[in-house]
Amino acid sequence: MRAHALLSIDITSLTNQRLIDRLFVNTKAMLFSLRLWLSVKYRRWRLIGHILRQDCNNDWNIAISWAPEGEKKRGRSKTTWRRTEEKERKEAGWNSWKETRTVAADQEKWRSSVKALCATRHEKDR
Repeated sequence: MRAHALLSIDITSLTNQRLIDRLFVNTKAMLFSLRLWLSVKYRRWRLIGHILRQDCNNDWNIAISWAPEGEKKRGRSKTTWRRTEEKERKEAGWNSWKETRTVAADQEKWRSSVKALCATRHEKDR
């Protein structure tokens, strides 16, 4: 698909320079939002590692493994913090919180795992 179709730009009334300027601004904004999203994800997983290294009876550890009962009310988003973490955890290859906890116990291994989890495709190829 062409760039002007993706960005919903009417190219009949634009000069080449204005089209390039618009594409550059939109690309810059997309890169900024990607970096911001990866930064939040990285910090979130660093916090999770800190929590998992704490005592198992700690309130934070209980909150991570807690599963609410029943159904959500109509109109509620299906995407929750917990579902996001579960999906990312499985992407990283950790099948359970117990397995994740054993990886988090070794801080160096955890740090490298989190960096790999939050790396862009370009950084993974290095």
